[in-house]
Amino acid sequence: MLIDAHAHLTDERFSDCAEAIALNTEKSEPRIIVDTGADRTTSEECFLRAQKYKGIYCAVGVHPEYADKLTDEDLERFAEMWKNEKCVAIGEIGLDYHYENNPDRETQKQAALKQLRLASEIGAPTVLHIRDAHGDAIKLLKENEELLKNGFLVHCYSGSKELVKEYAKLGAYFSYGGAVTFANAKDKPDIVRATPIDRIILETDCPYMAPEPMRGRRNEPAFIRFTANRIGEIIGITEKETEEIIQANTVRLFKKIRL
Repeated sequence: MLIDAHAHLTDERFSDCAEAIALNTEKSEPRIIVDTGADRTTSEECFLRAQKYKGIYCAVGVHPEYADKLTDEDLERFAEMWKNEKCVAIGEIGLDYHYENNPDRETQKQAALKQLRLASEIGAPTVLHIRDAHGDAIKLLKENEELLKNGFLVHCYSGSKELVKEYAKLGAYFSYGGAVTFANAKDKPDIVRATPIDRIILETDCPYMAPEPMRGRRNEPAFIRFTANRIGEIIGITEKETEEIIQANTVRLFKKIRL
């Protein structure tokens, strides 16, 4: 069984088909999708969809792009959502220094830290978005390692193979998406091979980064098969082994998922 550990069905590009995609998990792959929030509004949408469909789970949190919007009320609501069996993580949270118009770095760090503390208090794993900020992210995590005991996922991992070791020492899981299939992603095979095989998870991050041969189209959960096949090729294992290993990894991190 394939699991898409990170998708955004709340994106407006799915406005015409999000419900159909959710319903389709009952009969085709991926059988399970973790629909991920970026702020309070999208987290609420993910949460509601997860209640409606067996194959949909949710992660709730505030993305670094909206770090300056995080409130105490948001944190209280996320804690309440976590009590539900279909909420599997706090996320996506983290640091994003790519865009100049994102909140300042200190604001992002404080928002990430507040949500890491929340996750630690309620016993939830976290989903981290780290873009052009790996140095600060590693520093923040090392300084607050006691908050990571419930596990964390570095989603759409974009760091180096050397940094894999640093994250892995802290207990990280790593999710890979369509980028590993790109012909110009020359470093990806070495990075994947440097990742402990029991820490690899699959995602689409749809509607972003559709894999080859669908590159240029709106990414969809169904395209995760192309990424799974490429991961298997890189590691040198069969399609069946790939599914079994990554399924086990995902369920180990997101303990609420029921197969």
